[in-house]
Formats: sequence, structure tokens, C-alpha cells
Amino acid sequence: MKYSLPPALWPVLLLATSCAGLKDSTEILLPNGDATSFEAMIDELAGADVVVLGEEHDSDGIHALQLRTTEALMERRGNVTIAMEMFERDVQSVLNLYLMGAIEEEDLMQRSRPWGNYAEHYRGAIELARANGLTVLASNIPRPLARNVGREGTLVSQGGPWSARNVIPMGGAYEEIFMDLMGGMMGHMGDMPEGALERMFEAQCIKDEAMAESIAEHLASSPSPKPQVVFWCGRFHSDFGLGTVERLVRRMPELKIAVISGRKRSSGAFDETDQERGDFIWIAPE
Repeated sequence: MKYSLPPALWPVLLLATSCAGLKDSTEILLPNGDATSFEAMIDELAGADVVVLGEEHDSDGIHALQLRTTEALMERRGNVTIAMEMFERDVQSVLNLYLMGAIEEEDLMQRSRPWGNYAEHYRGAIELARANGLTVLASNIPRPLARNVGREGTLVSQGGPWSARNVIPMGGAYEEIFMDLMGGMMGHMGDMPEGALERMFEAQCIKDEAMAESIAEHLASSPSPKPQVVFWCGRFHSDFGLGTVERLVRRMPELKIAVISGRKRSSGAFDETDQERGDFIWIAPE
């Protein structure tokens, strides 16, 4: 089945492609550091149940390659669902209305709490879905709840629609990476309240759980043949198969999940730590 955008939406993909210089400047690497082609990558990703496109949120090149990859998988598989960290579960109905053409983009922007870089980095995925009748999962936990967990811990969410009562921080490597990263960042801000990092990690975990739950519930409720889910998220939620990926595997261990770790070139050269980050590594220009 072949999909295509209507002429009015061509500029969305043309802009994404041109701003990234995809073939010339965004590297696609295998875990051993060898370069591979976009076509070879799509051949591999097409066989996955879930493709996780981990990003750095401010990278034009990574976002352009995410969009190109999503379109290629849609053309290859046909039955594709896009899941997004960038929309929260309590705005799913608003997002659905926009995808159906029942409300205008202005309404979507006013009612869905879009990220500040929506127009330049995420609009393309939403318009791709709208033009081709794809489902988009607003996957993340509502921001007010995540903030409350970060300030006060999981007890504040007891009884809510996305309660953290069953969300136990998994610890291990994920917690170590989180604490090293956030501890270093927060250390420059002076003394922190006791338990602040632990509460921040709880907030991270409840986001992961909500996103994993949204994907798992969608797949479980979808008739066969099941859709391929293409999940857009920050790479911290998916690197090394941890975070959201780990929680999704716990829910549905039978899934074949492919993980991509995308980052800017300035975030570091490829090294031995990258060999475990994902099935493909994307390194984009500034």
C-alpha cells in the first residue's frame, strides 16, 4: 500500500529533509560503529513490532531523520501507529479530533499543551498521520502529575487516573545513569533538598510506565495484524533498552523492539558505550 502526502503538506517533508542534509551529514551507525545505509536500516526496522526513535530534543537532524524513517516504515508496513512522548494522555481526545479533521490546528495548539518546538520538530509527524489516517498515541503522563511526583513523591498520585502506586523504580543501571547525570547537573545549583533526586527519579519512572502502558494497551486492543508502533521519545527513555523500553518488555516480553539512539555530534564521538545503546546509532550535525 502506497501512501503520500497531499500537495499542501509537501513543504513539511521537504523542509525536514533539506534542513538535515540526511544522506550527507547524519550518520547511521551499527552498534559496532560501522556505517550503514538508510535503506538497510529500514529493511531491519520493518520487521520489528515496536521501533523506538530516541532523540535529543533540540536536534534538527535527528528530528528530520525520525520523520523520514516514520514515513518509510509507513510505506513499507502500511499499518503503523505513532506514539509520542511529546503529547500527554489526557489530551488524547483533542489529538484525535485534530487527526480526524474535526478541529483546526489552532485549536490543537490551544488545547493540547504542545512542546515549544512543536512546529519545527513534531508537526511533520502529526501532519503525516493526519494525511494518511494513522493513529497517534498521546503517551506521556500529564505534566501536572509528573511535577507533583517530582516534588512530593509517588504518594501524591494515589487514586488518580495514572496512579504511581504500582510504579516501583526499577533501580539498577537505569537509576545509576539517572543519578550520575542529574546529580552532576544539579550539583552546580548548590544544595538540594533531601530526597530531591529520588523524587525526580520517581517522576522519570512514572513517565516511563505511562508511555509503556499506552503502547502495550494499544497493541493488546488492536486486531490482527497488529500495527507497528513507531515511538518518538527522548533517548534517555530508551537508551540501553532501559526506561520505557524496559517497562514495555516487562509488560509484553514477546515483542520484537528495535531501539535507535540519536544525538548531535557535539554530544560526543562514537565510543564503546554506544555499542549497547541501541540497534542503530544516529549522529547528526548541529
